[in-house]
Amino acid sequence: MVSRGTKVPEMRRLPLTTVIATLALSACAHAGSGLALPPTGSLSSDAATMRSTPAMSVAAPGERLDALPGMPQSGTLAERLNALPGVPQPMCVQPQKGDGNAGCQVQQNRLFGAKPNPNTPYAQIWGYKPRDLAAAYAIPASGNAGTVAIVDAYDDPAVESDLAVYRSAMGLPACTSANRCFRKVAVQGTPNADAGWSAEIALDVEMVSAACAQCSIVLVEAQSASMHDLAKAVGVAASYHPDAISNSYYAPEDPSQRALERTYAVSGSVVTVAAGDGGFGTTYPASSPNVVAVAATSLLPDVSARGWGEGVWSGTGSGCSTIAAKPAWQTDKGCAGRTVADLAVVGDPRTGVAMYTSIAPAGVQTGWIVAGGTSVGAPFVAGLYALAGNAKSIVAPQRLWTSRAQLNPITVGSNGTCPASIAYLCTATTSYSGPGGNGSPRGLAAF
Repeated sequence: MVSRGTKVPEMRRLPLTTVIATLALSACAHAGSGLALPPTGSLSSDAATMRSTPAMSVAAPGERLDALPGMPQSGTLAERLNALPGVPQPMCVQPQKGDGNAGCQVQQNRLFGAKPNPNTPYAQIWGYKPRDLAAAYAIPASGNAGTVAIVDAYDDPAVESDLAVYRSAMGLPACTSANRCFRKVAVQGTPNADAGWSAEIALDVEMVSAACAQCSIVLVEAQSASMHDLAKAVGVAASYHPDAISNSYYAPEDPSQRALERTYAVSGSVVTVAAGDGGFGTTYPASSPNVVAVAATSLLPDVSARGWGEGVWSGTGSGCSTIAAKPAWQTDKGCAGRTVADLAVVGDPRTGVAMYTSIAPAGVQTGWIVAGGTSVGAPFVAGLYALAGNAKSIVAPQRLWTSRAQLNPITVGSNGTCPASIAYLCTATTSYSGPGGNGSPRGLAAF
């Protein structure tokens, strides 16, 4: 386990024998599915062997097919999602109920070896890139040049340089402290560095950039991962009057968290929160009625009119709060408390996003990696709210519950097993479901 507040040495690239063994296990797990995995060489991290797999029978050719070689090539969406290969690896220490701490949720897909060279050519970087996400969610190329504040714990000393690598590779304009696009704020002196939270911070600033390239970013670093310190950081973030405040962390629900509620009720700013990576079950602050709780999906190209198929990621959080009362704008009948989630966006590490980080915990590769977790969604959705420019005048979660027709429906997949009477809390339906929320973004109309 990684001790909080301690920078952990980086891990060297996995030996080829380890990668081969991992692929063999994945192939065994999906034997009999009729869905072939790619040759081992196509997943090597060496540039010489970087090749995209042949075009899938269910999708048109294009960049999105090269992003994640080895994806299932045929079958229904449910069959393809069930056959996804991948070896997700959490990068953060997980909190325990009652200890007062929160955990970050970034994960790496170890099936795709890291590319340690920051100057790796664009075509050789695995994972969905900004233009893939723009296509999947119909995001306009321009909009409001808003501000997103990001709240995280501890310090990432490499955040600005890692952000520069990402934005340069993705063809996005520079966002630096020098041009006043980026600002890093410490709540109480400069906090200690932490390897897991550094990776989380890198993912957060990059996902805001992917959603809104013209937005300014204010990173607020809490002194520690305690919920008290993180809530204090939310207050500092609010003082900058951003369009949105992103929170990619969670803690098991506890009655003591009710005392923090006033902090997350930020007037004039949308507060987005990751729904958690532990499968069915609610976490805080996602269960706060004052935030937009963002769940995670699995995202694959297909030949539908949209061009993409999307289903519930089995690791996403969802459920019925035990500490928060039900807000009047929630209309589901099976939960007496606040229902999680409100919205969903890609986060399955097996269909993950491209990310660059130069700092990671021991046992986790650095460089260009394929990343996931509900940590993808909170900053990405925060960027969409800033891009839309309506954050100052809306009650964001309530708006999502009345805008389902303007979202992509999530009708496949589950994150656990629930009694039949409340099956929607963990299984996708044709309308609202806990793990799929009211759907995924389709342009900015719901924001």
